Amino acid sequence: MNKEETCQYLKDHGITFETTEHKAVFNMEELAEVKLPYPEWDAKNLFVRDDKKRNYYLITVKGEKQVNLKEFRKERA
Repeated sequence: MNKEETCQYLKDHGITFETTEHKAVFNMEELAEVKLPYPEWDAKNLFVRDDKKRNYYLITVKGEKQVNLKEFRKERA
């Protein structure tokens, strides 16, 4: 789904949402430079795949949290 389709899906299902546009950032230090309406709700998204490139995962966690990718890999094996 593209952005418009995703927004329409949310509307069709009565899901309230708010969109904030900002430049792309690649780490939490860069995000600190972006003015966000709810900085206490910051999050990071990690898009990862398995070694065989068959399964893909989107991991979303609170901004200050760390993700142990080795542990994640073990759980998926």
